[in-house]
Amino acid sequence: MIQTAIFIFILITIICGRLVFFSPKFLKKSPAFSISSQNTSVSIIIPAKNEARNLPHLINSIFKQTAKAEVIVVNDGSDDNTSEILKSFDVIEVKLAENPWNGKSFVCYTGVDYASHDLIIFMDADIEFTNSHALEQMITLYAEQHNSGVLSVQPRHKTKKLYEKLSAIFNLITVMGINVFSAFKSLNTLSTVFGPVMMTNQFDYKMTDGHRASKEKIIEGEGIFKAYQKYSLPVKLYLGGDNVGMRMYPNGLKELTGGWSKHIARGSTNTHPVHMTMIILFLGGGMTALSALLISLLIPIIPVIPALTAYVIYGISFYMLADKVIRLGWLDIFLYPVYILFFFMIYSLSWYNINIKKQVVWKGQRISVKKDD
Repeated sequence: MIQTAIFIFILITIICGRLVFFSPKFLKKSPAFSISSQNTSVSIIIPAKNEARNLPHLINSIFKQTAKAEVIVVNDGSDDNTSEILKSFDVIEVKLAENPWNGKSFVCYTGVDYASHDLIIFMDADIEFTNSHALEQMITLYAEQHNSGVLSVQPRHKTKKLYEKLSAIFNLITVMGINVFSAFKSLNTLSTVFGPVMMTNQFDYKMTDGHRASKEKIIEGEGIFKAYQKYSLPVKLYLGGDNVGMRMYPNGLKELTGGWSKHIARGSTNTHPVHMTMIILFLGGGMTALSALLISLLIPIIPVIPALTAYVIYGISFYMLADKVIRLGWLDIFLYPVYILFFFMIYSLSWYNINIKKQVVWKGQRISVKKDD
């Protein structure tokens, strides 16, 4: 009786996760291209602070694109060899003497002044095009929204070291909580955009004040969305899939912890309450499956085989959802409790920093949290 109730509950939580992440929209791998998209040029603006390791990967991937792009790297006071690295590429380097906004927003905002083309794309330095037609596809999709508003992309997270997979739940929650990919169309109301890759045009950007609207925001996508929404401009969100990837926090666990604790608790406040409830249930299902398995091994209240079956079924469902946004392996079917526990630990730290300390730290900069953040 107990094992039946647990099994049913876990199935319900799996369904909740599937419903919240029901219809993800990906950049297509082999789209139907148009001559206009191949001939359209864009200005790609890259904010960089000590990104010497990442920049060559991103810039090389840009130069391999079928569409033409001007590359502008805004160097935000880097003290590594970023400038030396950039001398090897045909790019424009803009060196900032100071950053009065203490964040990425000012860097992006400054870069627009050096853009030669009407279409502009902001890309974080740890991003990489993983398909030579990715930029062309973005141009085509943006044309479908009449070259207006914002088109943003959440890259698929590439992992090379085991600890990097601790980002699995964070990546999954980011897209689950964005209020756009669920099965409940009436609840799919946007409140932010993906920050890593954003495409817009200079007229809309300057009219809305662009990143200036985010200068005091922890998550710049919130300010961008509100500014564009004010002028009723379209906002479209996509997942990078096999076209756009990123490698987050390659420098160790400390960097990963600092990066996610900076904003994960703040981002969750944008999630619709129904979606948030279903996300919590989904994560709770994973911990229930783990608890049932541990109890079955220690106390003969629950048979081992049903408990193990429930554990594996949940693990498979977790893998099928998370692998869309972060590259995982089949071993992760069994490791998911580690990722869930780590998520709750970092979420608690983020909540404390934002709500109690009213301050977050990122890349050596202390960012105060405002009331409306």
